[in-house]
Amino acid sequence: MPEPVVANVGARLDRDMWAATGDRTVWHVFDSPIYPPVVHQVRIEQHIIIRVVPHPSRERQELMRIERQDTGPPRYVERSMNRCIHIADISGVQPDGDTRLLLFMRDRRLISADLERGCSARDFYSGFYIAHNKDGKLCVGRDKLLARSGMRCAVSAVHLLVPEGDR
Repeated sequence: MPEPVVANVGARLDRDMWAATGDRTVWHVFDSPIYPPVVHQVRIEQHIIIRVVPHPSRERQELMRIERQDTGPPRYVERSMNRCIHIADISGVQPDGDTRLLLFMRDRRLISADLERGCSARDFYSGFYIAHNKDGKLCVGRDKLLARSGMRCAVSAVHLLVPEGDR
């Protein structure tokens, strides 16, 4: 129970509380408006930030390895895909070129994410942070990636990368 307001009413409380007049008892004091109104307010905020770390080099090399006759590096072709990616499916990231990130997925897919103009993929060498959305997805044009350096960039396009022979 909240503390009573005693400023300017202390003498009245002492006098009225202990004196019973007629049918009125000690409890008539609690009917009077000397207590401030009780207001309950609860505010709960939840803000989840997800960190995507660089992919370990050994696993990255294994993922990028393809059985080929020639000894040249594997070549990939871009294929179109949905504009959104489940954040929980991303297992790692690596900068690729000036404005492109390679996203390594848990199901062994490789996705390229193009960053908006003015953003450098090198800023994301140590991974990135992303705010968790209700749908749990990273979507083109909606979400922004935050580098540890403070750079904030939106993804302008995503493409599925498949080995050249798997067309």
